[in-house]
Amino acid sequence: GKALEHYGRALKIYEALHGEQHVDTAGTLHNIALILAAQGDFGKALEHYERALRIRQEVVGEQHVDTASTYNNMAVVYKTQGDYSKALEFYQRALAIKLAVHGEEHEGTATAYHNMAAIYKAQGDNNKALELYERALKIKLATHGEQHPDT
Repeated sequence: GKALEHYGRALKIYEALHGEQHVDTAGTLHNIALILAAQGDFGKALEHYERALRIRQEVVGEQHVDTASTYNNMAVVYKTQGDYSKALEFYQRALAIKLAVHGEEHEGTATAYHNMAAIYKAQGDNNKALELYERALKIKLATHGEQHPDT
């Protein structure tokens, strides 16, 4: 609806002002992809994520949280489509960036482990899922404590 229409206009403006290779263009493409995915248009969502990813890799680099965010959201689309191997691949890329940027003891790293655990669980690999869920829990306990709702 309206949000997609507004983002489409914003994209045209950013491309006119800054060109394709700009963080604002990438961010807008990423947001359009979020809406398309929520509407169930996974093919178009992935096309927009791929454009955003290419720009982010060029402009801010591979080892940046924005790049990790795009990898993560692409993994969500693949997971929703039932393509668990592709989802896992993209979650692993997001995790590698989060480890490089934040280290092991960080909320974003815990979330990455949790997301990967869900894929292993869906694939029936309960041992690997449990291992990653436990890693995520250990980080959340260290960063938030036992009484926090996220723990």
